[in-house]
Amino acid sequence: EALATLEGHEAWISWLEFSADGKTMASASADQTARIWDIENLTTQAIFKGHRDEIYTLSLDPKVPRLVTGSKDGVISVWNTQAEEREKQHLSREIAFERFYFSPNGKHLFIPDEMKNIVEHNPRTLEPGKVVPEFGKSSSRVFSPDSKLVFVAKPEPATDIYRLETMAFERTLEGVYPVQYIPDSNFLLTIRPQAREAVIWDVHDWKIIGTYTLPDSIRNNFFSIYNQLAAIEVEAGRVSILRVSLDHELIP
Repeated sequence: EALATLEGHEAWISWLEFSADGKTMASASADQTARIWDIENLTTQAIFKGHRDEIYTLSLDPKVPRLVTGSKDGVISVWNTQAEEREKQHLSREIAFERFYFSPNGKHLFIPDEMKNIVEHNPRTLEPGKVVPEFGKSSSRVFSPDSKLVFVAKPEPATDIYRLETMAFERTLEGVYPVQYIPDSNFLLTIRPQAREAVIWDVHDWKIIGTYTLPDSIRNNFFSIYNQLAAIEVEAGRVSILRVSLDHELIP
């Protein structure tokens, strides 16, 4: 049984992301809005309106009150989450469908270009910087908390691991996608979509230390995790909160 259910969106949810402090969570939806949720009180804290089509992706700045959204309308928007205002927007139909990624220190925003390369951007102005072509055609990339590793999902499914500074290849985790770090730990939570399992890895020796069979009701492989809580959409517009126990097993 889920710990809580968040309701408010009027269509399916495309992405979920906890804030860096775990007090709030952002959601993107096909109802053309993004929301910030108060996790403690299970209420909507802010609603962001302005896109003219489905919002496919978003990312929260880990250091300042800033949210970046990308929509099917071809617009990338930068929002001030405290004022609930749009600070900047950029029209680019080639990249608005792709996943955005803040570096853990908040200094860089990574956005795919029309060739599926990853380009560093200034989070405030959306001005582009260097290109990181090694990321390739992947819809999911996750950074380690220390910004030393990047995890790149492949359609097989599999996840390649690179050193971010040099982009040197480290290893491949076969059969898993997507991945998330369990905060304040050396453990990685991944999904095996074909087996409908969540798998927990020790990143020191890359051994599997636990698995959890996902309920049939879960309809998406993406999730967000913070401080022993994992959020996964279970049906259109509804999110279930699951607990990651201290022995690293998922408990619904």
